[in-house]
Order: sequence, then C-alpha cells, then structure tokens
Amino acid sequence: MEKVTYNVEFGLYDPEAENEAFAAISLNPAVTWAKFILTDSEPNLNKQRIPETEFENLIRTGVYMPIKMALGEIKEGHDEAIPIGVISHLKKASNQIQGLAALWDRERPEDIQYIKERYTNKKPLQLSWEVFYEQAVEKEDGIADLTGTALRAVTLVGMPAYAGRTPIIEVASIKDKEENKLEELEQLKSEIETLKASLTAKEEELVLATSELESLKEFKAGVEKEQADMDKLNAIKLMFKEAGLDKTEDYFAEKKAMLLTLSQEALEFLVQEAVSFASKEDKPSDSSASTELPPLSGGKSNYTTQDLAEMLRARLAK
Repeated sequence: MEKVTYNVEFGLYDPEAENEAFAAISLNPAVTWAKFILTDSEPNLNKQRIPETEFENLIRTGVYMPIKMALGEIKEGHDEAIPIGVISHLKKASNQIQGLAALWDRERPEDIQYIKERYTNKKPLQLSWEVFYEQAVEKEDGIADLTGTALRAVTLVGMPAYAGRTPIIEVASIKDKEENKLEELEQLKSEIETLKASLTAKEEELVLATSELESLKEFKAGVEKEQADMDKLNAIKLMFKEAGLDKTEDYFAEKKAMLLTLSQEALEFLVQEAVSFASKEDKPSDSSASTELPPLSGGKSNYTTQDLAEMLRARLAK
C-alpha cells in the first residue's frame, strides 16, 4: 500500500447524486453494473482498519476511481490488474461503505462475461481496496487506524485482506434485466394458464359434483317415499286385519294407489264401511232400496268423506 500525504476536503452526502449515477448506468446498454462492499470499520488480516471517521474521505475521493482485474483471470493479489470499469457511487451503510460500479462490456467483454458466470455460479468475487493515507496510527490492540485517506482503486483478488467481507453482491446489465423480465413474463403467463386450467377443472368437478348431489337427493327422496308408502300400506293392512277384514295381497296391490291417497279419516271410514257390509252379506237385500253406495272395488272416487258418511247412514237406516 502506498503512503502519501494527502489532505481531503470533507463534503456532505448528496442523495440526488446517487439517483443520477444509478439512472445513468441503468440506461446505458454498454454497461454491466455491480454492487459491492468497499470496506467496513473492522480490522483486516493486515491488522489495518479504516475507522468510520474516514468513511467520508473515501466516499468523496472514490467516485470515478477504477475497479480493476487482471486480464482473463482473478489473481491472488493486485499484480497485473488493470481497469475494468469505474466506481460510480459510494455511500455509508451502518459500519460499511457500499458501492456501485459500472463495468465496461465493450472494452473487456470476455472478462465481464467471466464475472457474470462466477456470480451466477455463486463463486466468490472478492475485492481489495487500494488507499492513499496520511498516517497509520497504531492502537493498543496492535491494529493501525488509517487516517487522511483517499481511495485509489478497488481490485478483484483471490486473497482479500477482509476475508470475504468485501464482495461483489450483485451483478446485472440492461440486457440481463430485459431477459429476466421476459423470463418472468413467460413464467407468469405459464402460471396464469396453469391456474386457468386448474380453475376450469375445478368448475367441471363442481358441476359434476352438483349433478351427482342432485341425483343422490332424488334417489334419497325416492327411497324415502317408497319406504313411507310401504309403512303406510302396512298400517292399512293392519287396520283391515284388526277390523276382521280378510283381504288378499292382490287386493292391496290393486288398491295401493287409491289407498295411499286417502287420509286417516277416510281410511277409518272405509274400514268401518267394509265391516258393515261384511256383516250384512248373508242378509237378503232390499230390492226397493233406492240409496246407492259407491263401489269399493273400483279406483278413485269423487265422493267426499261427508258424502260417504251420509250414504252409509241412509243405507243402514233401511
């Protein structure tokens, strides 16, 4: 590291400069941009430290200074490293200085591609700064604080003094972004089509399930009605039996539809009437009788319960 007497005029951080620098790089298709960590305030392996009080010096002097790399490879140290781009912006973030660099696609296309491939494959891209300083003030812990600093360059190396704490953390270009956006768009389209297909399948399943449910409801209603009819018919048979009326199964099969439509009151009347007629079967009939009764062997009758009662009373009065 080169030691020089170098006084730096302090200035304030300008957020608008950051936005302008980022915008300029983002709009330039000949640039690949890289985000990186320049340094932190902890000691490095060389027992040197840049305290936070020096961060403003490095930020002010570091903009537009080179980022370097050897041709075709990343060497262990700074030897044979030449500029591959320029630092466009630096800022303080907690106890770190973070930076943005513009890498020259057209001047070093193979090396830029090499950096991209290493980044994609998650291989290390470590940096080491080159700093001018005025003094190295050794502290009680044996660590030397560098003061009066100015940034000369930052270099891609294989053996960084900060042991992994000063990496390139992001690499991209306008083309990469556009390709990523297209890939994301295609992926979103594919996901939308998949969701549509899934929704259609779910709708078809719902329609089928609804149809099956309606069929089950109809079947259940049919079974319940059949059971109810059977129970009612059995109750009617029991009424006839308890009244002493001996009717065959054929009778109930023939009269089933009619019997099931009758109310309990009408059924009781029908049984009483049948009992009454059965008790008079052996008595001679009165040919002069003019009162008529509806036949019990037929199907449906238009007579009401009241009509049947009046006709039965008139018949019994003869």
